[in-house]
Amino acid sequence: MPQKVVSELEETNLQFENLGAPKNNRNYKQEYELVRFKKYPDDVPIKNFRLVPSYKRMCITILKNDTSCQYMGFGQTKDELQKKKEAMKKWECFL
Repeated sequence: MPQKVVSELEETNLQFENLGAPKNNRNYKQEYELVRFKKYPDDVPIKNFRLVPSYKRMCITILKNDTSCQYMGFGQTKDELQKKKEAMKKWECFL
């Protein structure tokens, strides 16, 4: 999640572990940090509460059978969608 959100979370009493910057080759538009919650919160008292996974939002994602977690904001990027489309087109004749 963005560093601004992580700094807001640090001001609250939520327990989480800051894992630092992501270790992948993805290009981010802003600086991100990985966090791991000890217990997922039911309610988050910050401005950007949609960026924090809550127990309620995870339940809704499961109930909607949202396998790509778009409701949670973890949808595929344009590059990933383009790669998928190219692979589908390439292997279409074998299906």
